[in-house]
Amino acid sequence: MKKINILLALLLTFGLSFSVQGKDKDKYFSKNTKSAEKSFNEAKYSDAIMLFEKAYPKAKGSKEKGFITYHIAVSNQYIGNNKAAKDYFERALRFKYERTEPDIYTRLAQMQMQDGEYKKAKRNYEMALKKNPNDDIAKKGVEAVSKVNDILANPTKHKVQAVKELNSEYYDWSLSRFDKRGEQFIFSSTRKASTGSINDQVANEEYTDLYITRVDRSGNFGEPTSVGENVNTKNHEASAVMYNNYKSMFFTRCKKEKNTVSGCQIFSTDMKGKNWKDPVLVKITDSLGFSHGHPATDRKGTFVVFSSDMPGGRGGKDLWIIEYNKRTKEWGKPQNLGSEINTAADEKFPTITTDGTLYFSSNGLPGVGGLDIFKATRVGTKNKWEKPENMGVPINSSRDDHGITFGKTGTNSGYFSSSRLGKNEMDQKSDIFKFDLPECALTIKGRVRDQDTKEPLAGATVILTGSDGSTATIKADSEGNFEFGKRGTGRYVKKGVNYTLEFSHEKDGKFWLKKKSKRTTIGDYCNETFYEDIELLCAVGCKPIVMPEVLYIFGTAKFVNDEKVKSADSLLFLYNIMIDNPTIRVQLESHTDCRGSDAANQALSQRRAQACVDYLISKGIDRSRLVAKGFGESQPRVIVENGTEKTLGCDMITALKTSNPTLFEKYHQFNRRTSFSVIPDPNAPK
Repeated sequence: MKKINILLALLLTFGLSFSVQGKDKDKYFSKNTKSAEKSFNEAKYSDAIMLFEKAYPKAKGSKEKGFITYHIAVSNQYIGNNKAAKDYFERALRFKYERTEPDIYTRLAQMQMQDGEYKKAKRNYEMALKKNPNDDIAKKGVEAVSKVNDILANPTKHKVQAVKELNSEYYDWSLSRFDKRGEQFIFSSTRKASTGSINDQVANEEYTDLYITRVDRSGNFGEPTSVGENVNTKNHEASAVMYNNYKSMFFTRCKKEKNTVSGCQIFSTDMKGKNWKDPVLVKITDSLGFSHGHPATDRKGTFVVFSSDMPGGRGGKDLWIIEYNKRTKEWGKPQNLGSEINTAADEKFPTITTDGTLYFSSNGLPGVGGLDIFKATRVGTKNKWEKPENMGVPINSSRDDHGITFGKTGTNSGYFSSSRLGKNEMDQKSDIFKFDLPECALTIKGRVRDQDTKEPLAGATVILTGSDGSTATIKADSEGNFEFGKRGTGRYVKKGVNYTLEFSHEKDGKFWLKKKSKRTTIGDYCNETFYEDIELLCAVGCKPIVMPEVLYIFGTAKFVNDEKVKSADSLLFLYNIMIDNPTIRVQLESHTDCRGSDAANQALSQRRAQACVDYLISKGIDRSRLVAKGFGESQPRVIVENGTEKTLGCDMITALKTSNPTLFEKYHQFNRRTSFSVIPDPNAPK
């Protein structure tokens, strides 16, 4: 298996700095070295490596040896032979060749990043900054190393696997949709069926062509076929994108003539029947002599985002945009996408989704090594993007990752290309991978019961309302169970939403108070079930409702509210019920023990009930919803002890005064209580 990285050595780098060489080169270098340099400048890297190695033993001194060693390293870098590139860069450093080529530290660090050697990469990026504090690539490299552990420690939940039917022993990359139904795809490949019958001298592979493949309902791809001779030629054709209802296409064509690299250009073509018209050059202003490719566009082809090394960029390959003028029928002047997107390194392989989001690859923004795929947000309706976000692992790897495209159902599934290692160390070719974000099956389930009896409330109503505007209503089953799970082909509960659940029940003249609870799926939730065990309080047709303890100062209607007993807090129990049930009216019912006269106790209980009403009014409850009712000592409390009901009558309690004073006071306290009942709506159906 060849170890050539097609992303760095073939057409997709269009316009490499092939003239990389020592700035102080000795004009007396040997003939063999000059011959090797000629091959290097013609991008014949495999030949250059062989010739440089042959020239090395006859080199005249350390300066020439450093020159040879550095160029062998760069040649190996361009063909993806990382191990050899790193070895030769380190040898070049022993010749102190960084004095001639200060970028040697940055190049070595980039190779180390691709091999996951982050500590070594950090040291060399820092050395590069010592040599040149303005080295933007080294600055971004140091930033990337500082963030890489966080990216690796927080992988996304995407599932990634190679598309075996499409990946050959050659280079296969940049799959994108070819038809409206999403049943056909177009991609680039150097497989043997290439129209160009000669090998590319850079990669020693067949010239690249565009191929069509069909996917069945099971997601399996069929045998690829050529897109056609009007598109595929003896030159390189790659990186295609469809538009105009999938009847038109932009693609990249790169010419490689004898001993020269002519660069790449973007072409467009329209479908004519089952064939393609002769491609037309997309004329880009101010780009003469420079390469451009990797087109991306919207559905109508009104603009093209592309990668180019033209002047005016941030360095390396930048992303640019041109817009089509329907009146003049010409493409406008290219605009650089700016420093939010572009860096001093390379930005390539843009993709535009239907909602205008930009995806692209960069080796200048903080990533995990090589080209990483980033997502950038569109600014309003303008063709401007900002805040690029690394897609994370496993979509990104320490190798080159690029050319992302999406399926029919949004951005949770699709395809991308990567040169990540395959079965062995030698397998560094570009392959096509499929990614999928499994559905996060979030569920809210539970049970609704009566608060006092603990019996299930069959048929209780449960309403689910989401902050995204969604709403759903279901009924509890015969055991009081409910579940918000599957909903047709989707689900009731989705990620990133705050939910409110409202529980209510009415049956056989009885009415239970509504209750609400809240759940959120904002956060790292996936395949989780949220459980709600809900108890509803019967308010009509059942016994009066006893509130949490409300105590009063002896002989007064003022309730105790100190550090030990906070009666006001107990009234919040009723306050919350009335907030959750905004239509109910409530009667506050106070009771006394049997000490004192009937008349005095009646008056005292009325004042105590009114004190509770006044407090709730002060909290914002409407006065018309509250009624105060005192019962004095007329309704002794019924409790359950040892499984037996016991009425706390005055005679029974008085008998305990001498025999059990503690129980005597306890039972009197039980009778001094405040409860409430819901006043039935006279207009409610019977």
